Amino acid sequence: MQQWNPHSQSHFSQLNVKNPSFGTMEEYWSRSSHINSRTHTLEGLTLSSNQAVRSNEPSNDEIEYIGDPQLIAIVGDEDTCVGFLLAGIGQTDESFGPNFIVVGPKMDDFQLELMFLDLLERPDIGLLLITKEAAGKIPHVIGRHTGMNPTIMAIMGLLSSIFRWQ
Repeated sequence: MQQWNPHSQSHFSQLNVKNPSFGTMEEYWSRSSHINSRTHTLEGLTLSSNQAVRSNEPSNDEIEYIGDPQLIAIVGDEDTCVGFLLAGIGQTDESFGPNFIVVGPKMDDFQLELMFLDLLERPDIGLLLITKEAAGKIPHVIGRHTGMNPTIMAIMGLLSSIFRWQ
């Protein structure tokens, strides 16, 4: 296998990466008709069939994001919520409040349902993570949600049987 040389004019062809769907990188670039003049710019990095160089010049091929970035919300037991909050997903907004719900053993289903519906109506949430235990308390609310935004994903919580110590 050849050594990759970053100073070479053709280090994509030196890599000689094989993929069953398009062959080598050179074959891919030569067949790429959707890329104007075989060059694509992403975040200031211009990639072409022969080189990869930094570019500060604006390009017509730059990616534009649609809409504002959205938050991840978490609904679950205290340990699961703390873990995700330590990972950095926690946010408290003045108009909406926090993007997490800690479901304790004393929380009744009606209170959880109201708080969950508040999270579903927030326009700044794109993904709603809920533990299977919390989802088991409000399956009718989750079943009625037909929208794509926010996406609801059930996850295993700390109280799940897979994590219990024997």
